[in-house]
Amino acid sequence: MPRYSAPPPMLPNIVPGGPQILPQQQQQQQQRPPEIINVPEIVENRRRDAKGNTVVRYYVRGKMIGKGGFAKCFKFTVQGKNKVVAGKVVDKETLQKAKAKAKLLAEINIHLSLDHPFIVGFDTFFEDKTNVYIMLELCNNFTLMELVKRRHRLSEPEAAYFGIQLLDAMRYLHNHNIIHRDLKLGNLFLTHDLQIRVGDFGLATHLKTRDERKKNSMWYTKLYSSRNIRSKRTFF
Repeated sequence: MPRYSAPPPMLPNIVPGGPQILPQQQQQQQQRPPEIINVPEIVENRRRDAKGNTVVRYYVRGKMIGKGGFAKCFKFTVQGKNKVVAGKVVDKETLQKAKAKAKLLAEINIHLSLDHPFIVGFDTFFEDKTNVYIMLELCNNFTLMELVKRRHRLSEPEAAYFGIQLLDAMRYLHNHNIIHRDLKLGNLFLTHDLQIRVGDFGLATHLKTRDERKKNSMWYTKLYSSRNIRSKRTFF
């Protein structure tokens, strides 16, 4: 797939109260009850390089930074390197059905093919006896959902700044016949310098042609869906 190299826009100069991450977020995380973690403290990724040599990389698990219906996300430090990634961990107990396995494989294949400045970077994936690990770019400032919850609103320049980045990412996806199908504030991650990264391709689909519509309309997060989507009415 062609690579994308356009430079990202600059964050506008915004009056105090603009997008920023405040200490309350860390305080709220510390007040949550401890989570049961079934992930080793050190995870091994053993693979073969192009010459057939075995290459081993170790990831040291850090704190949990998020969770969904089928996965948990942790900070992982690559041992021996000054690199921290976000690791999406899927318990194999949730992959007993063929449909669940196919869904995860589709997510990996789609995300692996993408390279865009406003889409979460894909590092690698591997598995052990109990989990599947998907290593991704770490977005330190959580998501737009947390930002809006804390701030209650965005200013017009802020909305334009984030909107331009989101539209650029969507244009890239649609030019490659990929539909995300689950765009919401919780899937728009924020980097350390407050740039958007579109993530979570669990419901995404790759159309064979631009005219294909049979797979693109009825996948959604219920609370973010419109009435016509829930009633299965379309307007095209």
